[in-house]
Parts: sequence; C-alpha cells; structure tokens
Amino acid sequence: MKKNLKVILPLFVLTIVSIGIGAWLILNNPFQGNIAQYSPTPIASASSPSPSPTLENPYTNWNPPSDWQTYRNENLGWTLRYPPTWEILTNFENTHFSYSFRDKQWEGSMEWPGLVISTIDAAKEFRDMPFLSYFLSSSQSGISRIIVTLVNTQLFTSCAFYSDSSVVDTCNKIISTLRTNWLTYRSNQYGLEINYPKGWLIEENETAIEISNYEDVFSKATDAIYIQLSVPQTHLELQELYTKLEDLQPGKIIVYRSETYTKISNDTLNGIPAIRYAKDYEPKPIGDYIGHTEDILIQHQNAILKISWTGWDQMEKKRKIVNKILSTLQFIK
Repeated sequence: MKKNLKVILPLFVLTIVSIGIGAWLILNNPFQGNIAQYSPTPIASASSPSPSPTLENPYTNWNPPSDWQTYRNENLGWTLRYPPTWEILTNFENTHFSYSFRDKQWEGSMEWPGLVISTIDAAKEFRDMPFLSYFLSSSQSGISRIIVTLVNTQLFTSCAFYSDSSVVDTCNKIISTLRTNWLTYRSNQYGLEINYPKGWLIEENETAIEISNYEDVFSKATDAIYIQLSVPQTHLELQELYTKLEDLQPGKIIVYRSETYTKISNDTLNGIPAIRYAKDYEPKPIGDYIGHTEDILIQHQNAILKISWTGWDQMEKKRKIVNKILSTLQFIK
C-alpha cells in the first residue's frame, strides 16, 4: 500500500501542475493577437493573363545581317527577313494563310521552337494567353503571342520557345524586319484612296482607274489580274441596278436591259456596303465565273462606284488577292 502511494502521489502532483500551467496560458497567452493574423501571399491564377507590357520590341531599329534570307508574300503584301539556318513552311487552309519559321535542325519534327504567322487566331489552345507588345520568354506555357497590323490586315503571330529562350530573341528579330511592300494610290478626281502590291501597274484616265499585275494582262491570262474602278456616277441605270440586286438572294438571276445578272453576295469593303454580281449574256451556275468578269457596286453619297475585275482562271485564289486590295479602299471626299 505504501509502495502504491509513493507512485500515485507524484503523478497526482504532476497532473495538478499541468492543469495550472494550461489554465494560466489560456488566460494570459503572451502570443494572443498574433494567432491567425498571418495569411499567405495570394498566388495569381495560371489562367489570369498578366498585363501587356508597354515597352517596344528591343529590336525595333535593328538591322539584320546581310546573310539573312528575304521572304516576300505577294498575296498579303509583306516581306520579312529570317536567319540562313532557319527555313519556312507554308500551310494554306480554307481562307487563311499560315507561315512557320523554324531552325532547320527541327526538320521532320511534329513540334518545334519557332515563329508562326497567320491571318486568323488559329492557336485555339493558347487563346487565353494575352497578346503582348513583343515576344517574352517568361510565359509558363512556352508560347508568347503578339498581333501585327499591316495594310488593314491583322497578323496573329506566336513564338514557341519551350525550354530554349534564345528562340524568343530570334522571333523578335524576325518580326522587327516585317515590312509592308504595298503602295498607296490617291485620286482626287475620283475622291478615293487604295493600296496595291508593289510592282503592280496603276493608271488613271477620264473614265476609270486600272490596276493590274502585268502590262499585257491578256498574254498572261493564267496569272493575270485586272481591276477597273469606274468614275463614280449618278446614272439612274446604275442606281436602279443597285436597288434590284440589293434585295436579291445570292445565286438568283435577273435580266435587266437585255443582260443577265447573277447575284453573288451583299458585302462590305472596308466597312462600306457593296453588292457583288456577275454579268453575262446567259445565266451561269452560281460560283462559276471562270473567264467572266465579277462586278461590285458601292453606293457612296449620291453616286455609284462600279468595280470590275477579271482573273480568267484560278478565280478563287485570285479573288482573295482582289479582296485584299479592295479592302483598303477609302473615300476621301
């Protein structure tokens, strides 16, 4: 009994002391007021785009070495320079153009570091990424994007660098050499301004402005494009034709003043309402305008501007080039 008492008594005393210390800490906590006041610094969500930088491309005034290659895009009207150790791949799909520039060491690869230029925002998986002022290598996904505007066209460009940040430097250098190779023609007589590819011919007379890619378009029919902008007129005949075609459904045919007109579409040129149609002496199936002139009517103020163009063949391909030229049309009065 005495032995058990000797064991129990120290345990009882230790318990009483522990309870007393615990009670004192609760009532007199020296750390009270600091507990639960710490909160970690919030981490930005990966899906939250960072602000676009306001700085310019560091290579804005940079001149490429003499051994850099030159790429000319006659369809869209731009040129750029790229390193001799790189190559260009083109991919023409539907109505947009894609151009890829990469180091030749990646030939045959499914994915590679390099630069992509497209007329549409094709990289769907990267659409949540912001467009920057120039390419940066801080992106966690290894992709950086910018938009470049040339001759009324937005070029969506992306630089994939993955683990090689030196590629970003090259992408910025290439983009800094991007130049438009189009010229601007201004006619005070016609009251309009239009851009056209460098190397093309343009001539103005009393009845029309003529734009073509060859001096003798008839001998170069396979590649030739001929565009004619007639003097804006107030003739009732043109006004009446515009009205008749305006409400006509695409593909429908009307006969007006002994001539056949096939409605192509209602359209806009640089924000200006327009009507596209094909004129012939006999009906043609919708979409079959090979060897025939396609016409466009634009109503501006109290006059009608008539635009005619001929491509002879490869009309769909040439229509894209013509549309690009006509998209730059602006009235100056």
